[in-house]
Amino acid sequence: MAALSAPRNDRRSRKLVVLAHCILNQNARLDGCACYPGAIPQVVELLVARGYGLLQLPCPEMAVSDWRRSRRTKEQPFIRQFLEQPEGRACCRALAEGIATQVRDYCDNGFLVAAVIGKDRSPACGVSATSWDGTFVPGSGVFIEELRAALATRGVTVPIVGMADDSEEEVADCIRWLQANLK
Repeated sequence: MAALSAPRNDRRSRKLVVLAHCILNQNARLDGCACYPGAIPQVVELLVARGYGLLQLPCPEMAVSDWRRSRRTKEQPFIRQFLEQPEGRACCRALAEGIATQVRDYCDNGFLVAAVIGKDRSPACGVSATSWDGTFVPGSGVFIEELRAALATRGVTVPIVGMADDSEEEVADCIRWLQANLK
């Protein structure tokens, strides 16, 4: 499909980053887990300053629960049942398919989708670390697994990077990656 040409007065950058829901909305985090009052400002400010649009991933855990859900891990019955059983995978897959379709559409229309930033240690959105039985282990969450597959099916190659936010240093690691890899 040919890229659409923008009117001469169109000032958009034509570049964006896809972000885990809770990076833009800490209110979606489990009770007692939010590290910031709202969005994670260092990430948002850097991306906005560099002219990136922000595409927010849906929160798979909130798709089947509410903000009062208790702290759960991928291994515990409810999250495990939701995320790893066929109906949970199907929900994650459907959410991932929707995002992958949007990303492919952006790419087909001349936009740069520079990265997907997931939320490490999440049983759904972890990229390089997830939670199992209350501990953090290497590996991806179920939603990120499904998103990778959906993007690959569409021939989309985009870096998928994890960000933990339990300390300033962890956020700084992600900021350094963004600074080094995004123009």
